[in-house]
Amino acid sequence: SVKFSFVNNLPYGSAVFADGKEIKVNKLKNGRSEALVETEKEEVEIRITNPFDGQLPFLRWLIRTAICWLISVFGIFDRVENRSCRVADVKLNVKTAENVCLTMKFNLYRKDSPVVQITGDNVDFTEINNVYYVDEKAKKRVKFYKIWRIFFILAAAVITSIIIFSRR
Repeated sequence: SVKFSFVNNLPYGSAVFADGKEIKVNKLKNGRSEALVETEKEEVEIRITNPFDGQLPFLRWLIRTAICWLISVFGIFDRVENRSCRVADVKLNVKTAENVCLTMKFNLYRKDSPVVQITGDNVDFTEINNVYYVDEKAKKRVKFYKIWRIFFILAAAVITSIIIFSRR
């Protein structure tokens, strides 16, 4: 088994995966978080990423965004999402042994900078990815959404005023 201790908060919307399965991260009272991965394998692949809607295939993203836009009363009560399109991408392989404890300290966002500083007791790991970056495809979709949202708010206002003034 491998015990993970996270210092500082995980980047917004982040999820932790062990061998492709999401693991539960428990928040502690001192501002830290912990997770425990129990496995029979000699090595476990750990991945930390923050998936968001902008990374979906375009048609699925468009349908999901349109439905959420309608439910949120034409975007007025729109949900919070990763509008900055910042992605944390951490991938490492950790060899499991007795009493393996890995500490990951999350850094603030800086483009192309490391997401975490990794330290540990009795740990052997191989770092594959450890970088922040901006998802350009998702950034284009955020711009498209802003234009789309303004257009449809104006269209809804025009239709509402036509209905109100045509009844007088």
